[in-house]
Amino acid sequence: MNLDSGVVTIYEPVNIAKKGDIPKLTYTKEKFKSYYADETVGVNRYYKAKDHDDQTDLLIRIERKGISTACRCKLEPYLDAEIGGWYKILQVQHITDENNQPATKLSLERIENLDEP
Repeated sequence: MNLDSGVVTIYEPVNIAKKGDIPKLTYTKEKFKSYYADETVGVNRYYKAKDHDDQTDLLIRIERKGISTACRCKLEPYLDAEIGGWYKILQVQHITDENNQPATKLSLERIENLDEP
C-alpha cells in the first residue's frame, strides 16, 4: 500500500452539552494520524453524493481503522497545498488493497472549519 500523498488527522466528536440539553458536538479529540493516498472520485460516487445533497470533493485511502462518518479530518498534503484543510467524512468503505492488505477509503467533502455540521 503506497500512502504517499500526505498526512491525515482524524478527529472524533465530543458532546459538550449539559445533561438533558440538545447534543452539541465539537471535534477536539484526535483519534489518530496516518499517511494517505489520493484516489480518483468516480462518476458513480460523485453523482450518488449529489443525490443526497452532498459533494464528494476527495477520495483518499488510509490504513484500516475504526472510523465513522461522524468524524472529521484535516489533510496536510505533500504537494497540492490547495486541497489541504478540513473535511467531513461522507462515506467509509473498508477494502483490501492490491497487496491484500486491509485499507479504508474515505469519501470527503470540504468544510470551512472543524465544527461545521
